[in-house]
Amino acid sequence: IKEYLLKTASLFSVEQKGQILQRFSTLLSSEGSEETKILSAQMLAVPMLKESASVNVFNSPSLKMLIESLLREGGSYGPKLTSEMLQIVDIVIDRMPSEDITHYRKDLLKYIWTALKCNDPTTKYHGYLAVSRFISVFDTPSKVVQQVYRSLMRDTSERISIRAALDVLLPALNKRLIEEELEAALKYPIRILREESGSIPQMAHLWESITRHHQLYSYHKSAFIPHMLQSIQLLALQPNAPSEVRKLSVDMAQLTIEWSDTSKTDIGNQVLNTIIRIAFLNAEAKPDRLQQQIRAQTLSLIKDIVSSCKNCWLDPSNFASALSNEGVAAQVESKESGVEAKNSKTRKASDGGEGTKAILLLLCADIVLILLCHDPNNEFIGMKACQILNHCFTNSTLLENRKIAYAPE
Repeated sequence: IKEYLLKTASLFSVEQKGQILQRFSTLLSSEGSEETKILSAQMLAVPMLKESASVNVFNSPSLKMLIESLLREGGSYGPKLTSEMLQIVDIVIDRMPSEDITHYRKDLLKYIWTALKCNDPTTKYHGYLAVSRFISVFDTPSKVVQQVYRSLMRDTSERISIRAALDVLLPALNKRLIEEELEAALKYPIRILREESGSIPQMAHLWESITRHHQLYSYHKSAFIPHMLQSIQLLALQPNAPSEVRKLSVDMAQLTIEWSDTSKTDIGNQVLNTIIRIAFLNAEAKPDRLQQQIRAQTLSLIKDIVSSCKNCWLDPSNFASALSNEGVAAQVESKESGVEAKNSKTRKASDGGEGTKAILLLLCADIVLILLCHDPNNEFIGMKACQILNHCFTNSTLLENRKIAYAPE
């Protein structure tokens, strides 16, 4: 429906858009039902303004009439209509020529600030996005900027909406805060990590913001790295962690490598073994595009670390699940001896187990190949390479049948 509305809105001429905005402004000022006003915003006004790029739309008298109606009567709107109007405010602040919108600057901020006090989650999140847009466009009191920033950094209730607001706000901090205020703001996530050390959602929210805007936070990277190393393990290695969280952990590991000197053995070893554990956990996850992306990214990071940190230590226990006596070899032997599963569920479980074991063995082989290419004198090769290759050769038929294609760099 959204795509259809946007496509339909693109067919309107500038004159027609002006007429629609004028009719919508009149509707807002009328005593018509709020439901009609909400539908008009959803079906016409918001899609049309999102699609519009012409300056003639955003400096038109009709749009100014709409803004004035909003500022005059917006305080009486219910949460749903306020949510729609905040979307319009966000678009207007972003696209209306500065000489036209400056006149409404103070009143718009007052309207947004009032809307932020609403208990309705959707209204509040659109308010956050609108006030972030306001801060990015206009000079704003630093107290307001800091209050919005702190609220967004602590709010974990709606990740996508909060992330959208932070993506607008964070790039503006450099131009809205003086040096001392900016430094305090950039260190604020560390304070939250200390206070909310047991909250996985809070931790994920903070690190997602930092990894998405790492250039901004790089000024204090030495303060973030110790917390990052700890958080990577807490996030990625928790039982049944979703793939999105594991992907975030891998992004954090990559950022740790970029921010630190991995030639230092302690950091290199810690990051390397954490990445390997993530790779094995990911190998057992349901195959999808994100799982394959994590697989490729972890192997690339392993290559980067072993290339820069020679003879780093690989924990053999990470490979235990793939090299256990049970599993692939035992299952193949069972098949060859003619032992059949008792029912279809058992067959499916066995086949799933074979597939997982095959993936784990291929992952082991990939890691050995990376070591042979980039760190051939690594002690792990002498300790485990033969055992891994023996398992691969023993189960070569099973590995071929799985048809798992991956070419390590």
